[in-house]
Amino acid sequence: MTVETPFETDFRFDCPACDAVLRSEAVEELKRDGRRHLKDHDYQEVSAAFAETYSGTECENDCGYVYPVVEDETSGFGCPNCGFDHRHEFARRYLYWHIETI
Repeated sequence: MTVETPFETDFRFDCPACDAVLRSEAVEELKRDGRRHLKDHDYQEVSAAFAETYSGTECENDCGYVYPVVEDETSGFGCPNCGFDHRHEFARRYLYWHIETI
């Protein structure tokens, strides 16, 4: 089996929500492209992962809001109490666990 790549690369992100594979020689570039991909193509899947991950935990802005355990009660990445947007930090963590060094 031969795997062809268009260029020599060090980092790879296989999107768990779709068939997309992103590659880059720089991890920061891959994180930027990965966040853009997740926002533009897999918003619903990432939003559901956010709801599952954050259910029962407090807002990271220390406002005291606790995300509900039921996924349907969580809408989007913003805290309904203080408005803090968790999207960037969650996408960074989500990508961190899915980026591979190749």
